[in-house]
Amino acid sequence: MSNSLSGTTFGFGLTFLVAAIVGGGLSLFGVRVPVLKTLPRQILLGAVGAILIVSSDQWSHIEEAIKDLVDPVQIVTEKLGPATLDAGATRVFPVSMSRHGPVDVSLQSVLPDLKGFTGAKGLPGQDGLFVTVCGAHDLPAACTKRQMGASDTFSKDLPSGTTTISVFNFANSPRMTFVFLVNHPK
Repeated sequence: MSNSLSGTTFGFGLTFLVAAIVGGGLSLFGVRVPVLKTLPRQILLGAVGAILIVSSDQWSHIEEAIKDLVDPVQIVTEKLGPATLDAGATRVFPVSMSRHGPVDVSLQSVLPDLKGFTGAKGLPGQDGLFVTVCGAHDLPAACTKRQMGASDTFSKDLPSGTTTISVFNFANSPRMTFVFLVNHPK
């Protein structure tokens, strides 16, 4: 549903629901509802309003707002690692979120293992990892991607579901041992 059609559907639904509650005699969002003389008409108008609200794309936002009021978001911290990643390798960590909200990803430590590393040392990127954070329904283009060194942090607001944190070690880098801290809604 397009945003304008969804907004219109939501507006009509809200108008009908409010009019049913107050018994009509209301003009809201350009819609005039006359006084409702019988209870069955109020119930029918309220039901139609509720159906329009729930069928609009706005319902998921309303549902999340109600959930946040009734049961405030709790932030938890997960420690990912220590883990080791060979040169040119990727590792994916799933993070389960039952609520929407901000996800903070911090690279707590990254230690290169130079023992046995024969490549050139001191090249750009050898002191960090390439990190991609994708929400449960993100297309690849919507994922946040960033090269991170020790103590770097970034945030992204994500919907509920399984978030994935992908860590890539560049091919010209030594093997890396790292630890991430991830703060997210419980």
